[in-house]
Amino acid sequence: MKSATRKNLSDKKPASGSKSTRASNALPVQSTLSRIHKPDDVTLEEWQRTLRRQFGEKQNFSVVNVGLHPLFSDFVLTNPQSGRTYKIAIRGAAPGLNYCSCPDYSINNLGTCKHIEFTLQKLRQEQGAEKQLTEGGYTPPYSEIYLSYGLKREIRFRPGLGASAEWVALAK
Repeated sequence: MKSATRKNLSDKKPASGSKSTRASNALPVQSTLSRIHKPDDVTLEEWQRTLRRQFGEKQNFSVVNVGLHPLFSDFVLTNPQSGRTYKIAIRGAAPGLNYCSCPDYSINNLGTCKHIEFTLQKLRQEQGAEKQLTEGGYTPPYSEIYLSYGLKREIRFRPGLGASAEWVALAK
C-alpha cells in the first residue's frame, strides 16, 4: 500500500504559461465584486461563489496534500491567523463536487467556500491542472456514493475504474 506523500502547496508559484486561475463557471474577471451590493446581471448564488473565490484567493492559508493523487486528493488547510484546520477533498472544478469541513461550507448551499477556492487556485498553478479539473474530472479506483452539496443536497453515484457499463450508464 502506498503511503500518502505530503506536499505543501502554499508556496507554489504559477507555472510558466499557465492560464487564468478562475473556474470555467466563474464570472468574468473583474477587479472586485462588491460584498454589499449584488450586481443585477448575476444570480445570488453566482455572486456568493465569486465572493468566496475572491476572498479565498487573497488568503495566506497553508495547504498540504495528504492524499495519493497530486490533484484529486484530500488536503489539510490551516489558517495561520486563527490556527483552525479544515479537511478539504478536491474532486473537480464544479460547485458541489468538493468538500470542506468548515462551518460555512456545511450551511451555505453553494457547494464551495473560501478554503476550497484557495485550494483550487493553488492547484490550478500546476501545468495541465485546469484541463483535468474541468474536463477530465475525478475517477476513483472504486465506485462510491457521495453527498453533493449545492442549492439542493443530492445523493449521487460516481462509478469507479472497474465499474460495468451498466453502472456507468446509470450514473449519467
